[in-house]
Amino acid sequence: MLETIVGLFASACTTFAAAPQVIKAWRTRRCEGLSLKMVAFQLIGVATWVLYGVLKGDPIIIVANGLSTLLLATLLYFRITLGHAEPAPAETRDAGGRGREPAADPALIPPAPTG
Repeated sequence: MLETIVGLFASACTTFAAAPQVIKAWRTRRCEGLSLKMVAFQLIGVATWVLYGVLKGDPIIIVANGLSTLLLATLLYFRITLGHAEPAPAETRDAGGRGREPAADPALIPPAPTG
């Protein structure tokens, strides 16, 4: 019984480990910085675990790694299609590389009222 509980807990953790990254990619439509090789190797690994589960006849291994395979396949798709988005111009990034609002073009700022 303890074996089953530990297996279910471990399966849940590893299955949903990719979920936050998939959600972030979905919401932001950006994936730069995410390693294509890491996602690809992880996908190959969990797909192999599905095969192992089928060979062993273990439904926990099959279901958990099947869900992981779907999440990682989605992440791989996002990484391939969204991972090459144009970076923001340098002037819209702060010293840490994070995006910030670009400075206003002085030519577009109306003159102050005189009076």
